[in-house]
This record gives sequence, C-alpha cells and structure tokens, in this order.
Amino acid sequence: MTSYDMRPSLLKGSRARMGENGPYVIVPITKNENGTPLSFEKNTINSLIIKTGSFKEKNAHGQLVTRNKYKYRQDPGMTGQGDIFAREQKYKNGNVQRSYLKFVVVNEKSTNFFQPAIPAQKVFSGVKEDVKKALKSNS
Repeated sequence: MTSYDMRPSLLKGSRARMGENGPYVIVPITKNENGTPLSFEKNTINSLIIKTGSFKEKNAHGQLVTRNKYKYRQDPGMTGQGDIFAREQKYKNGNVQRSYLKFVVVNEKSTNFFQPAIPAQKVFSGVKEDVKKALKSNS
C-alpha cells in the first residue's frame, strides 16, 4: 500500500508563500516525531507566541490573503532557543491554558510529509443489509 504525498496539496493551498526556491508553507505541529505531545517537561521551550494583529499579503498564487502578526515573550523556564513555542488561550473565567507547537517549513524538497494510506473497507455488504432493514421497517 502506498502513502499519500501531502506536499502538492499544501503548496497549492492559500497558505503557501513564495520564496527564493519556490513555494513553501509553514505548518504548526503539536507532536514530537515519536507521536508524544509537545510539553514543557519534554521539550525546550523558546518563548510564548502572542498574536498582535494581521495584515494582507499576496500568497504564492497571487491571491490576497490575511496573515497574522506575532510578538514573543520569554517567561521563566523558557530558553529563547529551539523551535518549540507556547501559546496561551484565555478563558472568560480567568483560567489560562497553554499548548505547545513547533513550526515546520514544507517545500517541494521536504521528506517528512507523507501520510500513510488508509486501507480500503468493504462496505457494500453492510450498506446492502442496512437498506434491507430499512425497506422491511417501512412496509
């Protein structure tokens, strides 16, 4: 079974930007390569990323899109180094929840953006049984 190459879809999307070496897209990732969630305990956190506004810019396909502006804040325990960032979500009750992410640049030469194929399921027989049951219940 083959895997699905996600690069063409990502690079044709509205989030793609044009760089010196062709189109690229910045993808936020919330897990380590081994599948465990990014966390303060397991990763070195660079800083807190805070959205400060937005601006309009042309993407790799010439369409005008909205991009976000950010600023960064280093809290105690954050190193200012590495590629893992924290973001905060503030709730109306005053609670603050942090999540962690890293940004990965994907271009035509990227090697890690292949999704494993999903095995086919034989659903026809199940649909056939469901239709039979539905027909019997209506009569």
